[in-house]
Amino acid sequence: MKPIVTKTVFSIAVISFFSFCTFAQPNGAELYEQYCSTCHGVDLKGGNGTSLVDGIWRFGATDSYKIKNIKKGFPQLGMPPYESILSDEDISAILAYMGDVEKGTGTVKSVVVKENETLDYKLNIEVFAEGLEVPWAIDFLNTDTALITERPGRL
Repeated sequence: MKPIVTKTVFSIAVISFFSFCTFAQPNGAELYEQYCSTCHGVDLKGGNGTSLVDGIWRFGATDSYKIKNIKKGFPQLGMPPYESILSDEDISAILAYMGDVEKGTGTVKSVVVKENETLDYKLNIEVFAEGLEVPWAIDFLNTDTALITERPGRL
């Protein structure tokens, strides 16, 4: 083989290799299958862990909360932290996959019931604040006014 052809073939091989390594995007479905499906189910509908497609997010519904929850985990609830295992790109790919599956299931946010009854009480439920990210504290200033804070510190 001539030296120019050899150098060209070698250069193309090196460029192709580094291009693949640099731009290869993580596969959210594969990562979910490997790290999450054992607890959250192959269909994301739950098992040992909670459902990821029912629209109910106990620890924050925004991506920033989901990222933090994946990184830090909830060891007391059985979810290990993945901060040292998954990169930010891996976590983003998993979240994108979860979002795609959730959209495909046609999940609709559950309706708030107006009345609920326990053995001891009959409760009338009234929604007076919507769109809160993570309600954190409530203080009733009088019978008509309540002060609500959110976890990030907003009033």
